[in-house]
Amino acid sequence: YGPNFVISGGGYSGTTDLQTLNEPLILNVVPSSWPSTLFYIENQIDANNSEWTFFNAASEGTEVGQADVYVDWGLRPEGDYRGPMNAEFSFYTPNGDLIGNSFISTDQLGSYEVSNFTIPLVGGGTSSIYNSQTKDLNGNVTDEYASVSNYDNYGDYLGGQFTTGGVTEFENANNTVYARNVAPDGIVTPSDVSVPTGKAGVVTEDGTSLATGVVSYNQNTTGVALSTDLSDSVGRILANGTAITDVFYTSKAAGMFGTLFFNSNNGNYEYRLDQTKLDALNTGQIATDFFSVIIDDTIHETYVDLQFDVEGNSENNPATPGSEFFTFNDATKTYVVDVTAINDLDGKPSSPGSFTYVWKIDGSEIPSATG
Repeated sequence: YGPNFVISGGGYSGTTDLQTLNEPLILNVVPSSWPSTLFYIENQIDANNSEWTFFNAASEGTEVGQADVYVDWGLRPEGDYRGPMNAEFSFYTPNGDLIGNSFISTDQLGSYEVSNFTIPLVGGGTSSIYNSQTKDLNGNVTDEYASVSNYDNYGDYLGGQFTTGGVTEFENANNTVYARNVAPDGIVTPSDVSVPTGKAGVVTEDGTSLATGVVSYNQNTTGVALSTDLSDSVGRILANGTAITDVFYTSKAAGMFGTLFFNSNNGNYEYRLDQTKLDALNTGQIATDFFSVIIDDTIHETYVDLQFDVEGNSENNPATPGSEFFTFNDATKTYVVDVTAINDLDGKPSSPGSFTYVWKIDGSEIPSATG
């Protein structure tokens, strides 16, 4: 949507660009009662603070609320997969009434997130919503608690749902549990069985550019009484992905070194390395590209991290005695380069013609030298 965009008959009309909300940092913390698809306008106050206004994308741009946002990335680059060092969110109704707050903090060990909202119920009463979640550095949930408690206009308890250890219990106004539901566990299986545990694939500069596999899920209901999981409708979504028209994949997301293609129907993925982004990565160095797939059973959202190791490959390594292709002939007192025996850090070229070299003494090139 460009400048001067007007939603006919809706709640928004102005000259500021409307953006579709697909930023995971914000999506993870907006009140659960808000629509799943939102437009927004961001007013940047300074380097850390901004004001956001949200609109319902499905109802002609009706305003749904506002937020004051504080984000501090610390020493990390903006957009780092671990999230900011600290972030605070205050959400308000269109009239300016406080709905609740969310907080996120991360360190070298992982992240912690907590939010607390009070939301009006249709027909009267309120719903008190609390969430807390701790993740390790790889994005795996190590501890979580979530609760939804509903009250009528008089403050009497109507029932609610409570999640801990990946199991949600539903109870009535008498605090009696009448149903349980288990969150799905995500499973990443690379096609290459030699890929290290915890990784979705390995690619190499000037080498293997593709890594494939599948994201599946499991719901272990063993020993869980009153389970409703058999009726779950489970979906897989590539976080921050955009829809594409492709024979094999339904969405894609750009990373730091390449692009991930994902099929939400069968969970298949393909990571394609962009070789043009790796000239600064040397042999022995390993960088990592990070993506997330969300497994949603309409009650829980399980985030599955896909980590791809990118192995570097140095350019223009100088030849040195002992590197097999650079030798000294003691009989003739000459140095010799054998291009067919190259086995340096970059590996052997496909043919001698793909290898070039120059002779230097004390850093000065000798144009007339041969090899």
